[in-house]
Amino acid sequence: PLARAAIAAGAPFLPGTANASDIMRGLDLGLTHFKFFPAATSGGLPALKALAAPFGQCRFCPTGGIGPGNAAEWLAF
Repeated sequence: PLARAAIAAGAPFLPGTANASDIMRGLDLGLTHFKFFPAATSGGLPALKALAAPFGQCRFCPTGGIGPGNAAEWLAF
């Protein structure tokens, strides 16, 4: 319901996702940009790479557990 309301209102909306089912629901609504959250506790960069592979049309903004010590690795991907 939140996604539908945001889309109907034309509001900027970046839904959080941590699994393929959430991404597929978003795609069904016409969304292609997602926040991968919480990134570190949802499997980290290996999990994001695994999710991104079959959803090449999507873009992800990872948040949660990313800091100066590992930001370069995330940004490289």
